[in-house]
Amino acid sequence: LSPTAIGTMGAIEAFRQRDGQRLWRYASPTGAIEAVQVQGQTLYLAETTSATNASTLHVTALHVATGQVQWRSPALAGDDAGNLLIGAGTVLVTTTTSHKGTDAQGHLLTATSYMHGCDLATGQLLWSFSQGSEMQAALDAASASVIVTVTTSIFATNAPPARFPPTQVYALDARTGTSHWHTTVEGRASVPVVGATAVYVTSAPSPHVAAFDASAITALDLRTGAPLWHRANPPPTGDAGAASEGLVYPPQVLGNTVATFLLSEQNNVVVAVFDATSGQSRWSRDMGPAPPQLVARGAPQRTGPDALAVTAGMVYAVTGATSAATTGLRASDGRVLWTFAPPNNGASVLIAG
Repeated sequence: LSPTAIGTMGAIEAFRQRDGQRLWRYASPTGAIEAVQVQGQTLYLAETTSATNASTLHVTALHVATGQVQWRSPALAGDDAGNLLIGAGTVLVTTTTSHKGTDAQGHLLTATSYMHGCDLATGQLLWSFSQGSEMQAALDAASASVIVTVTTSIFATNAPPARFPPTQVYALDARTGTSHWHTTVEGRASVPVVGATAVYVTSAPSPHVAAFDASAITALDLRTGAPLWHRANPPPTGDAGAASEGLVYPPQVLGNTVATFLLSEQNNVVVAVFDATSGQSRWSRDMGPAPPQLVARGAPQRTGPDALAVTAGMVYAVTGATSAATTGLRASDGRVLWTFAPPNNGASVLIAG
């Protein structure tokens, strides 16, 4: 399973698959479960509790079959959990503190973020890494490294800055926290996506692109951090926001194929496929008008296309301006092979087997 955020629930329950019988229930003593990860017979939780002047965060390991606590880590810095990853005998969790303070221009700044590495067998804290104000991570299991993007996020309370500060990108040893390499990517970056030989980072150079959106994708060599290629998406035609960027979404990567969603100059959703090594375009397919909330530039937060998945021979995309439809496209050339529109106007993509 990939890391799954489950909000601020205070308990987790296990049910038998064949008949739905409840097997066990674990109520968090700290009050909130923010992230979950499963490996083998162990379920790992990131738990937090916040008070007016104090907060605590722990990683807890439960036995999958019984729900019994196997270990709980010591208190970790930060009061909000983000990514929860497992690799190289280590549980890795990103945390951040609450938003605090403003700079001289009145921009609200987030406080320091952290990554902690705890021993998978005992929960002992092995190392901590602290940089920037927002941190997101992805695991490179092949090299036992964790790729971390670190941003100094600025939320404008007055006039927004013209450009975001660069994002720092680190490759850390999952077991020791030692940095293998460090580089920068222009603008505010999102969660890194790890491929076979490269890591892919989407970013927004300026606040004209709303929070959590991006307008460019950069490929970095997974071994050295050296830049391999960079592609920026142009803005929609007649953009009243005078933005210098369009929209691009974090990609799906399989082998030498990179697939992503773009917002075209005509405000249509486009599935675009690139060569993972060179960044050269293989094909793109216009999927029709984008949802209204995606086109409304300057909205507090816009949602993008619902889902994208890649297999050895297919690309699956969920799109639609007013109703969600799943389309199967041939990975080699983008030819549409089939489309399914569910009656309940909702869909996502799950690849099994």
